[in-house]
Parts: sequence; C-alpha cells; structure tokens
Amino acid sequence: MQAKNDSQISSSGQTHAGGEQADKKKSITDPYLGNELTDEGSDLGAIMVHQGVIAIIARIAALKVPGVVEMSGSFTDGIANMIGRNSGESGVRVNMQGQKVDLEMNIVIKYGSNIPQVAWQVQNEVRRAIEEMTGKKVGEVNILIQGVRISSERNEQGGKT
Repeated sequence: MQAKNDSQISSSGQTHAGGEQADKKKSITDPYLGNELTDEGSDLGAIMVHQGVIAIIARIAALKVPGVVEMSGSFTDGIANMIGRNSGESGVRVNMQGQKVDLEMNIVIKYGSNIPQVAWQVQNEVRRAIEEMTGKKVGEVNILIQGVRISSERNEQGGKT
C-alpha cells in the first residue's frame, strides 16, 4: 500500500505542496510607462511582450490592408508626438489582461472603399499577426473609422481633392 503524498509535480516539473499547481505567468508593471507586461515564465527565464510592441504589430498589419490610408491618433497621441514619444503606436489602444489582448484601432480609409469589408479585413489581419508573432490570444479588435480620404496617388497625378 502506498502512502498518500501531498505533493504533485506540475507540467513544468516543479513540485508544489498540497497538490497546488504553480502558475508561472506573472504580471509586472513597466516602471517607465506604467504599462502591464506579462511574464511568460519558463525554465529558461521570462519572455515579456510590451503593449507598445503589440500596438506596432497591429498598426503595421492594418496599414497593409488595401483601403487603409493611415492610422488616426487621438488628441493625446498628438501631444505625445510633440514631446518626442514614438508615433509607432499612434491610432492603436491596447488592453492586456494576462494572455488576452483587446485592441481599439482608429483608421482612415480610402474614398470608395467598402467600409465594412475593409474593417473586417483589418480585424482579421491584426488578429492573425498578433497571434502568430506573440502567441497571445486576441479578444476584440474594435475599429473606429475616423475619416475617409481620396487616395494620395490620385492627388500626385494632378487630380482634384
């Protein structure tokens, strides 16, 4: 007959008293920007993805979608740009909760584009890029159409705006 053992080995190979499984995921706060970083703990060390990195990935993915002219930043983004903050995050708001990421994106689309189709494509491309590059699960990708512009290519060819 075997004696009851109050310890169990978790999937990471660590033993924990009372059968509790240790969760190696920790949230820490960036001391400079106050943003939450998520620690993907492993035996080799931590892997943390900053919210700014996720915002840049989302911005680049959105700008690759046909019909998206630019990302439109908020008033606070404009002030941040004046004081020298990186504009790579402009037009994207990231909310991270553990391994789940929600985004709000402000875009300007090309005149004549099908707005719902462009927005849907942005949502899918942003979700795919973030999940592939970071391994994080994307919840919501909310799109706010901030404006419509005539393509700059037409303006360069002498068309009227």
